[in-house]
Amino acid sequence: MESLQKGEPLMEPLLVGRREAAKLLGLSLRSLDHAVCRGLLKPRHLGRRVLFTPEELKRFAGQDHGRIAPVPEGRDAREDAG
Repeated sequence: MESLQKGEPLMEPLLVGRREAAKLLGLSLRSLDHAVCRGLLKPRHLGRRVLFTPEELKRFAGQDHGRIAPVPEGRDAREDAG
């Protein structure tokens, strides 16, 4: 494990924000938001902040999703989630 100083191990972040999550997954912020709206990706909320655990990002990345399209207006994302 890497360290900043001797004896200080670097810790993997416990939560990452939307921008970092999108970057790690290779998605645009818009696609990330569509995945959340469709229930494909489950965020954690801390006040107004939308955060993701590394485990949730790995779970999402390990599955096939096809095209992540926006939810049509007037429809509930859960109707399309099948």
